Amino acid sequence: MQNRIRGLGLGIILVSLILAAPMWAGSIPFQGTFSVDILDNLFVIEAEGSGVAYRHPDTGVVELDPGEFVVENFGGEFGPETPRDIIPPVVERALNNYVTGGSRFAPREDGTVGGPMAIEGTFDFLGADDVLLMSILLDPMGVGGTATTSNLDGLITTLTTGMEWTTGTVFAEHVIAGGLEDQVVSRTGFDRRDADGFGAIRLVTASEMTIDGSSAGFFVRVPTFATLDLVFSPPGSITVPEPSALALLALSGLALARATRLR
Repeated sequence: MQNRIRGLGLGIILVSLILAAPMWAGSIPFQGTFSVDILDNLFVIEAEGSGVAYRHPDTGVVELDPGEFVVENFGGEFGPETPRDIIPPVVERALNNYVTGGSRFAPREDGTVGGPMAIEGTFDFLGADDVLLMSILLDPMGVGGTATTSNLDGLITTLTTGMEWTTGTVFAEHVIAGGLEDQVVSRTGFDRRDADGFGAIRLVTASEMTIDGSSAGFFVRVPTFATLDLVFSPPGSITVPEPSALALLALSGLALARATRLR
């Protein structure tokens, strides 16, 4: 009887280890910095994060959970030095809120790594008494597509265009700001990870924000970039199993304890 119970406990341990093994094998800890850069370093909004990503051993695809990087109510006042051909005089401050969505970064045929990860949130311009004058959607950034908003009863409209992330070079073209037209601004990423996926990687994405207040003599198209810097490190210890595996381990402990009492 004792042997059967002891055998049951050992069997549960083996099953739990088998179930947990795929999760251990693909888990890869990271630390990172995420930044949104509006108008070529005029506004840079950063967030730091750390956690555990999943790396598919066979394909090299890396996935991050949603919500790894968050910015809440980050803003500031605009002073006299703020370019008023870009920010109208009635705008007194800015406010930013965003959260990253889930990601799937995969190796590509051209040697780069890239894929979608949304930036869900807004970049808001506020006037006196914090009246919302203009809200720009960030959502297309990192995934592609467009998004529009209408502000001040249609006097100002905004258009945001976006693209997916890459370790290559991205461009914001046809920029209209600072009294110049058809400017081109770029950012470049890199991948310095080893064959096991450990090391540093930088992914970048480009977007353009068009703010159309033509009826008030105001029109700009500004570049907006986002940068994701990640450093992956070997786990210092075995990753904690998922709850299902933990439950099996707990059952095995109870079974072994029971076997001991029956001796």
